[in-house]
Amino acid sequence: MRLITLILLSVILMPNCASRSRGNKAGTDGGPSVPIQRAADPNFTPISSIVNIPFEIKTSYIEKTVNRQLGGILYETDTLTLGSFKNVSMSVRKGGNIKIQLRGNELIYRVPLKISMRFAFTIGALGLNHTEYKDVEAGIILNLRSKIFLNKNWSLTTTTKLEDYSWTSDPVVKMRFISIPVKPAADFFLSKQAEALGGIIDQTVSSGVNVKELVNPLWLKLQEPLGITVAEIQQQIWLKLTPDEVYMTPVSGRGGKLTTSIGVRAAAETFIGEKPQSTAPVKLPNFSTPGKIDSAFVVNLYSEISYEQATLLSQQILTGKTFSSGKQEVIVQDIAISGMDGFAIVRLDLIGSFKGRLYLIGRAVYDEKTQTILLEDIDYDMTTQSRFHKTANWLLRGIIISKMKPLMRFPLKDKLAEAQVLAQQMLENKEVYSNVYLNGKIDSISIGGIELTDSSFRTVVLARGALTITNHKL
Repeated sequence: MRLITLILLSVILMPNCASRSRGNKAGTDGGPSVPIQRAADPNFTPISSIVNIPFEIKTSYIEKTVNRQLGGILYETDTLTLGSFKNVSMSVRKGGNIKIQLRGNELIYRVPLKISMRFAFTIGALGLNHTEYKDVEAGIILNLRSKIFLNKNWSLTTTTKLEDYSWTSDPVVKMRFISIPVKPAADFFLSKQAEALGGIIDQTVSSGVNVKELVNPLWLKLQEPLGITVAEIQQQIWLKLTPDEVYMTPVSGRGGKLTTSIGVRAAAETFIGEKPQSTAPVKLPNFSTPGKIDSAFVVNLYSEISYEQATLLSQQILTGKTFSSGKQEVIVQDIAISGMDGFAIVRLDLIGSFKGRLYLIGRAVYDEKTQTILLEDIDYDMTTQSRFHKTANWLLRGIIISKMKPLMRFPLKDKLAEAQVLAQQMLENKEVYSNVYLNGKIDSISIGGIELTDSSFRTVVLARGALTITNHKL
């Protein structure tokens, strides 16, 4: 009991310095020999799951980008013919800030334009001709609509079309006794350049709103170990994400924002103590678009107990105890626990009907039904079998398996609830970088497996729920 209590009071976490290779520490008297016909359980592979990252672009951001990049003269000609006027010069430029709103999943642009024209006309009197020039300006508002697409390579594409336009100043300009119609000039411009203007806006949005540049810094940061502070734990906790795939839901419009959800499939592991070593960062891949992103999240938590601790606690439970089978009995003088090639090794020093040292080998497993840790498939190692063949049956079957093995069952049920509370505290509105927050909810917790390292038993605890990472800068 105390063994498992200490494991889970260590926060169901693991020191970063522990190795994940097979344990190989044996006894000091030559050590045990693992039967070659037995294969150890493979090391645990961290379970991958989905980290949800809400992503949104405010229309105000797109609006600022378009207004910053779209300026100057949009269209210019000096060969326009309007009625009897030839070679009319005309230029079109932005007449104010472009306004952008969302209507459903489409962008609606209100584009104010200023149309400037210069007319030349000749006045003749008394055989003399005189050319005069008249500059005219008029205002017009174009209303355009854009459909939005986010491509798998993270580029944003819009398809912009003209809906209608309205005048902001009189489309007829009077000059002396002549009325100069401005509307035909606008019609000419729109018939020739409306599609080109939509293309200009599309290009401006595509080049100015670089989604990959917005997502990539967070993507790279997520691959660095995230430091998490929990009040109950003095040492630093680290959450390490190893991503391999990215998903994206279709873009939708809501509340003045373009919104989508990025799902990063990653193996999430926790460490305690020193910062774990970072792996080489993976470049942001193209994303795929499934019908629906699975929001289930699993964090792989690790607990460890050193072989030294396990030995000390086992000595407190078994040393001095007497075990009997029929007329045979043995007294445990000493016990030591180690690991080798993925197996748990138990060294027993006994006196009584059998006197000497023997080694047991078994697998540390978790029984989900009873929520306990136990040793299974207990047997002598090959060296012990050859030395004590005659006593093997009554000692192994009559005493060790029937009498000692039940003492090696350690319930975890009560402590798993404590681990769930602690895991929740780890993920509850934690700022891991400037303006980057973790916010998760743990729904359940279970044991994923047990494995042996060079120096300890490691219990893998799976905390399941949902995790969201938000960047408040976006």
